[in-house]
Amino acid sequence: MASSRIPADEAHRLEALARYQGGESGPEVAFDRLVGLCARVFEVPIAFISLVERERQWFKAARGLELTETPREIAFCNCVIEAGDPLVVTDSHRDPYYADHPLVTGPPHLRFYAGVPLVVDGGARIGTLCLGDRRPRTLSGAELETLQELAAMVVDEFELRRANQRLDQERAATELRRANLELQQAREEAERGNRAKSQFLSSMSHELRTPLNAVLGFAQILDQDPREPLSERQAGYVEQILGGGRHLLSLIDDILDLSRVEAGRVQLQPEWVAPGSLVDQCVELLGPLAADAGVHLSVQQAADAPATIRADPQRIRQVLFNLLSNAVKYNRPQGRVDLEVEASAANRIRFRVRDTGVGIPEERQREVFYPFNRLGLESSEVEGTGIGLVVTRRLVEQMGGELGFSSEPGVGSVFWVELPCFPAESEVSGDG
Repeated sequence: MASSRIPADEAHRLEALARYQGGESGPEVAFDRLVGLCARVFEVPIAFISLVERERQWFKAARGLELTETPREIAFCNCVIEAGDPLVVTDSHRDPYYADHPLVTGPPHLRFYAGVPLVVDGGARIGTLCLGDRRPRTLSGAELETLQELAAMVVDEFELRRANQRLDQERAATELRRANLELQQAREEAERGNRAKSQFLSSMSHELRTPLNAVLGFAQILDQDPREPLSERQAGYVEQILGGGRHLLSLIDDILDLSRVEAGRVQLQPEWVAPGSLVDQCVELLGPLAADAGVHLSVQQAADAPATIRADPQRIRQVLFNLLSNAVKYNRPQGRVDLEVEASAANRIRFRVRDTGVGIPEERQREVFYPFNRLGLESSEVEGTGIGLVVTRRLVEQMGGELGFSSEPGVGSVFWVELPCFPAESEVSGDG
């Protein structure tokens, strides 16, 4: 019976085997050619390369052998691994040690066996190159040397594959380093671009505001001067100047807000504030706009809503005002806007703005938070820049909250903001 003893260097041997075999990959052309050459040179019906793992041997390549693996404890090859020397069994039926061996009494019915170890760099024996026959035969000294030379060729093939594997790993590591370097350079370039953009926008805003405020100021003087009243036609022209100027001023403010938020230059100033008071202020400011649009505004504050929260009141007003003004502007005549305030979880408050407007088509909902995207309403009579919701979401996230929405065309939309009732430590320490 074959030996099942484990070599002293087993841990080292298995580690080397794992490096060289690279997983059980099935038949490979180079190894198939080598076992085919062995079968022809020695004129035997069976030749195979066996790799011996902890519990089994499996055949990397084989000729004349239907088996793909066997338990290690019955492997002839395990004797070669254990001893580290070639093993030749000329006639297993006459050898009491192998006569009752399962591979002799059963498939493949070996009478002759010859195996030499595959010794890789570092001295580990990872497997064997073997010959087999179903009849007795001998192996001369010269033939054994030839078998050992062929085993060295098998090892060379393993070493070549190992070298290629290391080369591939080095190439992959080089590519990864190059990609990381390019990513870092791109990040630094983007940061430089953002700083330059912020500086440009800040500078341009001041350059634009001065003449724009002058235009608006003179237009208001023309519109309100009782000593020289305007004709109806002139008043219409002035109203267009005022409307366009105010829209341009609003656009400048929105772009500046966006640049500040993107640059992380918005400092929060939390204080104790009543959410109901913030809501009332927003509703009061929007009252005239809602009345002009024929939209009914209502507020519903749940009993469990916190009476006070510690937050930045200016930023919360900005968030709520943007959501409410959108709900009014994009509503239908005689529509409704409901603002609901409630506790959503422990130490969290939720503001929900529900409208009866046109809604947002499902295929365009992913574009809602894209800058300067008005979802196809660019040519509508409703003024807007497509920036407000982007700024709103960034502000909400900076306050440690979440902003989400749902919408159904023809029914309306629901936008909700959920905020912590207490600011994060970094927000408390921020100065204005």
